[in-house]
Amino acid sequence: VDHNKTLQTTFNSSFVGLMRLQYRAMPAYMDLCEADVQTEWFMLADTGYGLAKQLDLMVVQSKFVVSFIPATHRFCFQFPYCREDISIAQKIYPYHYMFFANTNMIFHTATRDKFCEEWKTTFGKKGENLIELMELVDDFDYKQIIRGPTATSYSAFTFSAKRDKLYRHSDASLYGKQNIFLKIKPDHVTSAPCICYYLDDEDSCKEIEGCAWRSRFESCHAVEMRPDDARQSTMEPYAFQTLNFIERNDICGDDIFGIQGG
Repeated sequence: VDHNKTLQTTFNSSFVGLMRLQYRAMPAYMDLCEADVQTEWFMLADTGYGLAKQLDLMVVQSKFVVSFIPATHRFCFQFPYCREDISIAQKIYPYHYMFFANTNMIFHTATRDKFCEEWKTTFGKKGENLIELMELVDDFDYKQIIRGPTATSYSAFTFSAKRDKLYRHSDASLYGKQNIFLKIKPDHVTSAPCICYYLDDEDSCKEIEGCAWRSRFESCHAVEMRPDDARQSTMEPYAFQTLNFIERNDICGDDIFGIQGG
């Protein structure tokens, strides 16, 4: 999805955009750097995704709001692909602590171009230097899950290049997030927790046991009932502790949220 320069600056409003399909000339994990983009901003997904019914981009003070998962053990480091993504990003900006799913980032095209120049210089035109570089990291078992440029590394570059002010960053573990792209549901997914993340309307969500509609975020989530959380007896369904999107990917598989860069 390429976004042109005309954007509404309030939440829950329409935006002017253009969707373009492109054929790959490089491996899928290089999509971020190989996509031919002709507009100032863009988002990226492959044909395994569809657009959500509610197409909302949040803009605050003329800046896009982008949601991240904090790089902590609870939300990130216990999952190999998140740990790997953050470790690679920290080679670009050592203090980076934000994980982004590729399909949730809104990319600034000129910044993407600069990022890709640096990424390819460091890691190789097809990521061929990644193995050698990552094996030099002490106590790190590089599993080659991340093989190409990702939204997390792009974000690290924006901080390194002092372009992070293009965005307002929002912690999804505190404030939730909305997906513009949803993974197309495989036929074998019919029950919670996995089916919840393919549903984007309240009625369908409420029909599935184990799914909860969160009105605040206008999204459907699988409820993870934790017996040690005494607050749950008094909390509304949308406020229950839910699986973060890395856990969903780990449990449901199939790279639901575009985590692995192709």
